[in-house]
Amino acid sequence: MYLSQLRFDSRHSPVRQCLRDAYHLHATLMSAFQIEAKSPQQLAGVLFRQEPQPEGFWIKVLVQSQQLPQWSLLTERLGPGLQYQSKMIGTIPLQTGQTLYFRLRANPCLTHHRKRQGLIGEANQRQWLARKAQFNGFQLLYFVVQDEGIQKSYKQNQLLSIYTVLYQGVLTVTQPAQFLDSLNQGIGPAKSLGCGLLSLSRCQRE
Repeated sequence: MYLSQLRFDSRHSPVRQCLRDAYHLHATLMSAFQIEAKSPQQLAGVLFRQEPQPEGFWIKVLVQSQQLPQWSLLTERLGPGLQYQSKMIGTIPLQTGQTLYFRLRANPCLTHHRKRQGLIGEANQRQWLARKAQFNGFQLLYFVVQDEGIQKSYKQNQLLSIYTVLYQGVLTVTQPAQFLDSLNQGIGPAKSLGCGLLSLSRCQRE
């Protein structure tokens, strides 16, 4: 598995075009993966998240992938407007009871008449993540919810609209194998629009 950190300089016009919405950011990122298929994102195992706090003019994006990305293909178009670092990360050693910090941007929703409806209200959004935790091998110890509201993207003339929430907190691993699958596959829908990437870091005291 590979983890990449990309920094986009928003002062450059080509960069602003790439970052104007989640769909165009997705298309930009996927151009670094040379896969000819109907579902290149799934085949490459790509999950990504635009980080919530910009660093001045710089916008940071994290990308997790099963395939090594060729970010040099993007620099041909974006030039100095893109900086990147990639590293290979091995299988994360996970143990039952292990405590970790986490960050997750998700699209908490319910399906009604085959249509997804975003969940509004912190109580509903907390319950959604608690249900996901139960089926993904972890337990939530503490977390905060940042409601980001409706995010709109445009695919040609088609409006793509999702409701996103940023979750941050502390979790405990309950089923390591199941939890590892959730790391690889992401959590929840709208992965092509920047949701589902579960980022982890060690707690200083477990």
